[in-house]
Amino acid sequence: MNHKPGQHQVFQQNQQRLKSHPKASLFRFLDNPSDLKDPTPQLSDPDPNNNPTNRPDRWVRQQTCDLITLMGSITEADHIMLMEDDFESCPNFVSSLTEAVTEASKLRPPFLCLRVSYGMNGIVIPKADVPSLIQVLKRGVSRLPPDLLLREWMAAHKPRKMAVYKFNLLAHRGTHSSLPRPERQPFPECQDPMSNVWSLGQDEQFNLACRNRVVSPLSLIHI
Repeated sequence: MNHKPGQHQVFQQNQQRLKSHPKASLFRFLDNPSDLKDPTPQLSDPDPNNNPTNRPDRWVRQQTCDLITLMGSITEADHIMLMEDDFESCPNFVSSLTEAVTEASKLRPPFLCLRVSYGMNGIVIPKADVPSLIQVLKRGVSRLPPDLLLREWMAAHKPRKMAVYKFNLLAHRGTHSSLPRPERQPFPECQDPMSNVWSLGQDEQFNLACRNRVVSPLSLIHI
């Protein structure tokens, strides 16, 4: 989805290039209609070095609005995967992601979402669960950034849980973040273990008690 219609040269170049691709039917290029705007444009931006409540600034609030629009535009899929535009897929991404979804699909109760990377990135969500996530994002757009709202959504859907793949499948490119923090630790790279990612809560990391499997947690039943 192009959030700046007519102003994104790379988006437009790829749209033209893939029109003649043998798998062109698998791609959809959409312009954001910009119907959903920041509901609190009057708020001053927080100090990124002194923001204990993680209140989002105007850029992050608009990113949340754009994410809601994007998720709401998806009509034909069993699952969706969130992927930020400053990440790249790692080698063997498709086969690894297929393995992750296949193994996570054996869990009972059914997994709520599946994490294969960090941040609001590399999160696989069953299509049937997308509307409830959209509602949580809409209610919290001015209060928290989307990755923290994701945690609230997860908490509201227990006993279903997030499944986590054993290795990171997406790599960040660049040194900046939309929510800067001082003295930030290095970002995980391709195939780094998802059992030790500094930015994730314990329940969003791979549980080493499941080291003989490729997805955790063990508290879910594998069938």
